[in-house]
Parts: sequence; structure tokens; C-alpha cells
Amino acid sequence: MKKVIDGNEVTPPASCLLTFDKNFPKAISIDWSEREAKFEAIFYQEDIEYIAVFHPQGLLEKYTMYLTPELLPVSIKTHMDQLGEIMNAVLINEGNQLLYEVIIRDADLKRYMLIVDQLGKILEERKL
Repeated sequence: MKKVIDGNEVTPPASCLLTFDKNFPKAISIDWSEREAKFEAIFYQEDIEYIAVFHPQGLLEKYTMYLTPELLPVSIKTHMDQLGEIMNAVLINEGNQLLYEVIIRDADLKRYMLIVDQLGKILEERKL
């Protein structure tokens, strides 16, 4: 409860801050935490929520950004719309690979989590 009242108070290394500023220059409402010897920033940039993970030496290892269905690439949105209603979408950028995690609800109101690549190919599917 103390963290909620007093705030997180995690200060990442300068190398992380430099990389963060370079990659996310318009970030606001930044909240840093430390998890498993890595630094995580949760923030907003242009009204989109992001989570970025940094190695202590400053390397940006991964970031996710929460998307509205309208922000999905057209090919992916079109494919997902054929499967059901898009409930949630997240872009995952890890290394040099872009993936999308999409939660859809079918006509029977069953929800599925799909991982798709940039071309819309389903790599993983799991019923929720």
C-alpha cells in the first residue's frame, strides 16, 4: 500500500533513460519499475499506452503498445474481423520482430487469444 501512496520511486540507470528518451520522445505519465533485473516503463505516447522493457545497460529489449482495432494493419484487421469481434489488440516489438496479440470474440461469445505475424498469419491460438 505504501508504494501506491508514495509512488514507485525506481530510478533506472542513465543508459536506460537515454534510450527511453531516444525511442519515446513524446512519452508522458512515465512509471518505472524493476522486474527480474530489468527496468520496465509504463507510459503514454500520443494517447496510446506502452510498456517498454530495458536491460540495465540501456538496451531496449521489448515494447508493447495497446491498439484500438482501427490501428491494426488493414490486412490483420480484415482477417480478424472474419473470425469475430476484436476485443483487444496489442503490438509486440521484440528484437526485430513485430507480432500482434489479438483477443477476439466469436459468434458464440467464446473468446480467443491469437498471436499473428505482420502478414496476419496465425502463429498461436488459445481459447480464453
